[in-house]
Amino acid sequence: MRASHGRKLALGVQVREFFRANPPMDESQERLVARLTERLAHADALIAQQRAGLIAEHASSARRRELRRGLQFELLRYLSRVGDAAVKVRPELALRFKLPALNTPISTFVTAVRAMIGVAEAEREVLAGVGLSEAALAALKGEVAELEQTIKTSGAGRAEHVGASSSLADVTREVLNLVGMLDGLNRYRYRRNPELLAEWELATHVRAAPRRHLADPEARDSGAGQSPQGPKGASAA
Repeated sequence: MRASHGRKLALGVQVREFFRANPPMDESQERLVARLTERLAHADALIAQQRAGLIAEHASSARRRELRRGLQFELLRYLSRVGDAAVKVRPELALRFKLPALNTPISTFVTAVRAMIGVAEAEREVLAGVGLSEAALAALKGEVAELEQTIKTSGAGRAEHVGASSSLADVTREVLNLVGMLDGLNRYRYRRNPELLAEWELATHVRAAPRRHLADPEARDSGAGQSPQGPKGASAA
């Protein structure tokens, strides 16, 4: 979640808590507070979805790297050497078991490995004669299937957190707009009550995160240390 969204949602939470201690003055304001409460609950759900998507994507990416490295330096290397031995019997198999380069894109890598497995299955008898293990071939097929699943899981996780991030931005804008409307009503409501007006002004102010150096790319991306523009009289500075 972006730092600016976090500050604006924190502002919404403070306003909600203010109204729990100071009930709305009429049905119109009560409806605004109810909508604010519902939007904040939805924001919490989106934050959880965003986090779950990120965790799923990162975990799948880590497993994908592990599987690919294992395939490259273990089972695929073994199959490639079996293929080299088979060339003496079947010269046409030359280059059919060439290892993909380490920097080959993952989709191309999977396609190449699937092709090698296809040749190995078609030439099973010849390869068995020069050392092909059925167990190793089965293990290779299983790991490739798992590798393909990590690609799907990673993509699903990415879609989940990207979608949640987009929706969270919309909800955050709505929360800030609701706070702005409530701010106008409460300034009118407490215009002759300095004590409650001061409490309200405190509720509509959120301290910004410490400013980071501009050279820090994370600070540039998150907007840390910047004060988002909120409604007049309500700030998430």
